[in-house]
Amino acid sequence: MAIIVLGNPMNGTSDDDYMFGGSLLPLINDNTMNGNDGDDVISGDTSGAIALLDKLTLNGTTLTAVALSLNLDAWSIDESPLFENSNIPHLTAVVESTIGQSEYFRVSVGAGETMTVDIDFSHLSTVGNGTDLAIDILDSSGNVIASNDNASSTLGGLGSVSDNDPYLTFTAPTTSAYYINVRPANASVFSENNTFMLNVSVTNHPVLSLLSPIGNDVLNGGNGDDHLFGQGGNDQLNGDSGNDSLHGGTGNDILNGNAGNDTLIGGLGADTMSGGSGDDIYDVDDVGDVVVEQLNEGIDLVLSNLTYTLGANVENLTLTGSANINGTGNSLANTITGNTGNNTLMGGLGNDLLNGGAGVDTLIGGIGNDTYIIDNLGDVVVEQASQGLDRVFSNVTHTLGANFEYLILYGTANIDGTGNELDNSMLGNFGNNTLIGGLGNDTINGGAGEDTLVGGLGNDTYILDNINDVVNELSGEGVDRIFTNVTYSLSENVENLILYGTSSIDGIGNSLANTILGNASNNFLNGAAGDDSLDGGAGNDTLYGGLGNDSLFGGLGNDSLVGDEGDDSLDGGLGIDIMVGGMGRDTYYVDNVNDVVTEQVNEGTDRVFASVNHTLAANVEDLILRGAANLNGTGNDLANALLGNAGRNILTGGLGNDS
Repeated sequence: MAIIVLGNPMNGTSDDDYMFGGSLLPLINDNTMNGNDGDDVISGDTSGAIALLDKLTLNGTTLTAVALSLNLDAWSIDESPLFENSNIPHLTAVVESTIGQSEYFRVSVGAGETMTVDIDFSHLSTVGNGTDLAIDILDSSGNVIASNDNASSTLGGLGSVSDNDPYLTFTAPTTSAYYINVRPANASVFSENNTFMLNVSVTNHPVLSLLSPIGNDVLNGGNGDDHLFGQGGNDQLNGDSGNDSLHGGTGNDILNGNAGNDTLIGGLGADTMSGGSGDDIYDVDDVGDVVVEQLNEGIDLVLSNLTYTLGANVENLTLTGSANINGTGNSLANTITGNTGNNTLMGGLGNDLLNGGAGVDTLIGGIGNDTYIIDNLGDVVVEQASQGLDRVFSNVTHTLGANFEYLILYGTANIDGTGNELDNSMLGNFGNNTLIGGLGNDTINGGAGEDTLVGGLGNDTYILDNINDVVNELSGEGVDRIFTNVTYSLSENVENLILYGTSSIDGIGNSLANTILGNASNNFLNGAAGDDSLDGGAGNDTLYGGLGNDSLFGGLGNDSLVGDEGDDSLDGGLGIDIMVGGMGRDTYYVDNVNDVVTEQVNEGTDRVFASVNHTLAANVEDLILRGAANLNGTGNDLANALLGNAGRNILTGGLGNDS
C-alpha cells in the first residue's frame, strides 16, 4: 500500500495506491497522476484530505485520540470522495493502522449539528486479508452513544455508502468533543499494514482553506480496478485496463474507460464519456454530455436524470430521479426504464423492452418484437400495424390496444385482462383473474387462482389448473378446446378437452360432439351426449361414450371401454382391454388374444376387426381378420359372417347360418 501526496507528476507503484492532488499541493494546480499497476484511488484537486501515517503514533484510547478538529486547513467545502459538491464541511483521512484494537479520533460538534462518518476500503491491506470494521461514536466521557457495522472484508470502495462499508449519521445533542472509534468487528484486531479511508463531515464546521487550487488534471489509472476523481477543472480521466470507476467532478471532463466494465460519471459540466470495450455504465446529468461507444464493445447502460436519446452502439437506458422526462432508443434491442415521474419511452428499431416504472407513462415500441411493462392504470402503450409480435406485462387491469398480440398479468392482485381483434395469447397471474379474448383465435391461460376465461369469437384455446376455473363460450363462437391438469367437465359451447400432466384426473364432455384426450395417467373419460371421440392415452383408462355414435380408443395400458347407446367404435389399443359396446351397431378392434368383447342380446349387429386369433363372444355377429398373419377365426351360435385376411386362415363358423 502506498499513500502518495506530493509530486507532479505523481507515479504510483505496482501496489494498490492512494493519490491525492489539490490542497495537498498548494503550488500546483494541474496535476498528472499515473496509477500504474494495482487497484488505485486517484483524486485530482481533492480538498479536505490528510494522510495520517499512524504507525509511529498510538491513538488506541480517547486520551490519545487524533484531534481532527485541529486540522482546520484540512477541512473543506469543495468536492470530496464521499460528498461530491456537498457544501458540507468535510475531511478525508487516510489511516495506516498499528497493530491493536482501536483507532480513536476526536471531533468538535455543535448542538444540533450532524456528523456523518464513512469508512471506505476497509478491505485493503498490503499483508494478508483486510479487516471487517465497525464505527462507534463516544461522548466526552467515553460512553458509546451510537454504533454501526455494515462492513465486509471483501466489499466496499470509495464513497460506497451502500456497499457494506461502515456508515453512520449522528446528530449531537449538545456542543462537545465527540470521539470516533474505528475498530475491527467481531472482537478481532487490526492486522499489520491495514489501511482505510475515514470520511467525516460535520455541518457548520469551521473551514479556513476556502481557496484550494482547482486545475485541469490528467489521471491515468493503469492496470487494475481504479477509482479516478477529477474534482474541479476540465479533467481527463483514463481508466486503461480493469473495471474502473471514473468521476469527472465539476468542469467539462473527458472520461475514457478503455478496457473493462467501467462506470463513468461526468458530474457537473458538459462531459465526453467513452467506455471502450466491456459492459459500461454512464451517468448523464447535462444536456451537453456525450456518450461514445463503438460497435461490439459490450452491453452498455446510460443512467440519465434528463430527457435522453441513446447514441449508436449503446443498448440500455434508465431514467433516474422523479422529473417528467423522456427516453428514446436506437436501432439496437434496447431496454429502457422510466423513473418515478411521467415518462414517454420510445424504443425505435429492434426488439425493445420498455418499462415505464412509477408514474403515468406512454410507451411506444416501434418496429420489432417489443415487450412492455406497465404498473399504472393510466399507462398507455402504442404499436402500429405490422411492427412485430408485441407483449405487455401488467400488474394492473389492462386492455390490449390495437396491434398487440400478448398480455401477461403478473403479481398476486385480482386483476383482469382483455384482448383485441388479433389472435391473442393471455396469461393470468397468481390472483383470481377474468380474461376476455375478444375477436381472433385466442389462447387464454388463467394461471394460478380461480379464474374466469372468456374467449369470444374465434377458435379459442383455454389452459386450466384449478377445479374452480370457469370457461364461458357462446353458441357459434368457433371450435374451442380446453387443456386441463385437473378434473374438468366441459362447459356449454366448448367442443374439445385435453388432459395434461401426470395426475389421475377425469374429463367429461357436454352435448356437443366432443374430442376428449387423456394424459399419461389413469383417466376416466365420459363423452356424455353427442358423437364423441375419446382417446385414453397412456395409463389404464376407463372410457364411457354415452349417448351418440362414439369413437373410443384406449391407447396404452389395460383399458375399459363402454360405448353405451349409439353405433360406437371401440379400440382398446395396446394392452389387455375390456370393451362393452352397448346398444347400437358397434365395431370392435382386437389386437390382443386376451382382449374381452362383451355384448348383450338384441343390442344390434356388431362386428370385430381382429389382428390376432379370435373367437367371437356371445351376441357378436361378424368377424373380420386384419393384416397378413396366418390367423384363425371362430364364430359363435349366431349367424356369423367371417372374413379372412391376406394370410392363411382357418375360419370356423360354429352354430348358425354362417358365411
